[in-house]
Amino acid sequence: MISKNIIGQIVIGIPGSGKTTYCFMMSKFLLDLGKHSIVINLDPGNFQRHKIFGVDLCTLINMNEIVSDLHFGPNGSILYCLEYLEKNLGWLEKKIQLTLSGKTMIFILFDFPGQIELYTHYSTVRNLLRRFTKKKFNLLGVVLSDFFFLKDYTIRQLLHLSNLMMMINIELPFLHLLNKVDLFYSKKVKNKNFDEVL
Repeated sequence: MISKNIIGQIVIGIPGSGKTTYCFMMSKFLLDLGKHSIVINLDPGNFQRHKIFGVDLCTLINMNEIVSDLHFGPNGSILYCLEYLEKNLGWLEKKIQLTLSGKTMIFILFDFPGQIELYTHYSTVRNLLRRFTKKKFNLLGVVLSDFFFLKDYTIRQLLHLSNLMMMINIELPFLHLLNKVDLFYSKKVKNKNFDEVL
């Protein structure tokens, strides 16, 4: 039974939006503040060997085996792996419990897959998060969106709608962050008026 004070961020965004980088930079920031944190990789397709995750879903189930044995595509394999985790959530709870030993508060950064349909159309992620909120986890959704999507009006409206669908389906408070804004000021971007882009 997990009863410690746990604050968690559910980090989601499209593939390549910088979710893993955000998690590790946030973990470093928390460490600099003297806070205990752990990065949990719940993306079975995230095989970053140079990153050391506190808990890694890839140690429970191998996505490559699912692709080869069940002949699923990448998205179907990721959904299968998360459904498997949902049925074996005790594994993750035990890993978190081990991390909590001797600590009164911990920050958990959940690095989720980038497939948007997991958060807009399926209940697997919502069921996982409901289980954690029942155990008194204080959770916040963090959605990373590439700044360049805002340059196109249609894409910007689609981004707003998909983010709204995620908020409704997952039932958590959300924080939407623009990433890669530093590239706006690079020489590659001709329009330097930030307000005009927004």
